[in-house]
Formats: sequence, C-alpha cells, structure tokens
Amino acid sequence: MGQVTRDPATPDTLIIGLGNPLRGDDGVGVRVAQALVDLALPDGVEVVDGGTQGLGIVNLMEGWPRVILVDAADVGMAPGQFIRFGLEEAHLLGDDQHLSIHAAGLRDALLLAQALGTLPREVIIFGVQPATVEWGSRSSPQVEAALPGLIKAVLAETVRKKTPASVEGGFSMGRGPAGRRGLCRHLAKPIPAGRQSVGVQGCT
Repeated sequence: MGQVTRDPATPDTLIIGLGNPLRGDDGVGVRVAQALVDLALPDGVEVVDGGTQGLGIVNLMEGWPRVILVDAADVGMAPGQFIRFGLEEAHLLGDDQHLSIHAAGLRDALLLAQALGTLPREVIIFGVQPATVEWGSRSSPQVEAALPGLIKAVLAETVRKKTPASVEGGFSMGRGPAGRRGLCRHLAKPIPAGRQSVGVQGCT
C-alpha cells in the first residue's frame, strides 16, 4: 500500500496504520490497516500502511480533512489495551510536547504538518499498549486478542459525527475535566525505565 488518491472536493477520512511488523507488537497499526483493506469501508474512507515513514506521514496526511492514526504506544496500561484521543486532548502540539508515542517521528510529523499549514482539521490517535517490541519477535497474544476490538473501534470512528466512538476493550477519553481525570488515572502507573510514555494535558 502507498499514497492514496481521492477527489479533493469530497470530505474524506484517511486511516494510517503505523509501525514495524518485524518488531512484534510495534506492527499493530500495520496489522489494523491490512485488516481494514479487506473490509467494506464507508464511502470516502481510505486506508494506508504508513509503516515507519516518520516525517513521510506529513505527505500522507496532506489534503485530508480527517486522519485516524493507529500505532503502538506505551500508555501505562496492560498489554493489548488501547486509548483513543485527539490533538485537543493531549500535549502533541506547541512548546509543551509531553506526548511521546514510541516512534517519536509521529510527534515530529504532526508538528511539521502544523508548521506547514497542512495539519488535518481533525486527527484521532489510537495508542495500543505493546507487550514486546523486540526485533524478530511475534505479535503478543494480548495484542492479537485485542485486534478485533481495536478494528471495531477504528471502524466506529469512521462513522462518528459528534460523539466519541464506544471503545470496546480500550479507553476513550471523554471531554472535559472528568474525562481528563479518568485518563490521568490510567496513565498514573509507573513506566519501566527506558520506555516512553504519554503525558496528557491537565495531568500535571
């Protein structure tokens, strides 16, 4: 899979699966993308395997009003669990960059897209807690078991209008202080040394 083409006059959603399948659970985003291309997607929705493109994600996102990113992330949860959040709910942009998905290139790509004025109007991220990202390892049983629920959540997001999708097997951050406090409780667990973590606005 590569860059997709579309009618620029049509408001569409692009799903980008990120990661490296050669590093165990790091490939979860790619696995989701591969599964989605075999399904009947709503009109105007396209899927692309973003792999480990880093700043190349900027080109993939350009011109799309809405982008859904799926990637492995150390979110301090049990392996296989996942979190759905948007840019407005996390410190992804601006000077205070606390959010760090394991591949730092995603954060950098979003910042570059903002600087270039090509950042989509809406960006939604599904961060999946990996069990292992060792080279040559297989996807863990926990992440394998979570894939159906994760795919269902991403599909639900493609038809969402104004209300957040129900995230089966994961955690959807609600709007406002109550939702932010709930996510902060999920992220309060200690992160192993050397692993990157997610920091969310209002958790400090």
